[in-house]
Amino acid sequence: MKTTVVQLISNIVRSKPGSVTIVAFLLLLPLALIESKIRQRANFHIEAVNEISNSWTHAQTVLGPALIVEYETSEVKSTWSEKEGRHMTNTIYLDKTAMLPMETLSLTSTIGTQEGYQGIHEVQVYTSQIELSGNYEPTGFEGALAEEKFNRVLNIYLWISVSDQRGGVDIPSLHWGDEQYRFTPGGHKLLDQRGIKVDLQYADVEQATTFATQFGLRCSHVLNFVPTGKTTSLNMTSPWPHPKFASMYLHNSRTVDDGFVANWEIMELATNI
Repeated sequence: MKTTVVQLISNIVRSKPGSVTIVAFLLLLPLALIESKIRQRANFHIEAVNEISNSWTHAQTVLGPALIVEYETSEVKSTWSEKEGRHMTNTIYLDKTAMLPMETLSLTSTIGTQEGYQGIHEVQVYTSQIELSGNYEPTGFEGALAEEKFNRVLNIYLWISVSDQRGGVDIPSLHWGDEQYRFTPGGHKLLDQRGIKVDLQYADVEQATTFATQFGLRCSHVLNFVPTGKTTSLNMTSPWPHPKFASMYLHNSRTVDDGFVANWEIMELATNI
């Protein structure tokens, strides 16, 4: 006699292992549907984060300020010429770049938060008010000029690298000693094209002086700072109560309550810059 489908199911249900199998299947089915829905919503959230980041700005990395000195060296080389039957001399010119740190750098970042929306998805975005100040010493500049084959200075400028320049909310000024200059977009063709810079004259950098600037910067996800002073002091404050500190350097202190306050003191030997 042929066993019908109904009889087969009935036999499975009457057996204990069969009952367990059916119950397990019935339990796993809604779990699989729930997991699929969670993955779908997670993907929608990631898409929302990317959409908001594309219109706001992405994660930001701020490096600097650093003094960039572009200079030229020359070298006379002698080669034997079979045609002339004597040694011929040629002068070879090379362009070089020195990136010089500030003697001291004090960096303060006050981070404000706000919500961005994409459909039903809420994403936290940030605007940081950044203040940079410190002291400049001409030691590194004098060292570049003292190179044996130094010929002449080509360009001198103070540079701050900003990874996503769309995040700038104002045009900052630089206070360099008693002088005041306006930053313009630009970087170095080999180091990094992104950022802002101020062109300086020889007279601006041959003496020790102080500097200061401040600007607003939008960011999302992450805000990184690269210490470029021989001694760098970094202080960060924000009302955001859930920070994550992912630093190569251990903070000196931090307080996390309704917001957070954290500070770092970093020496030149630790940066390998």
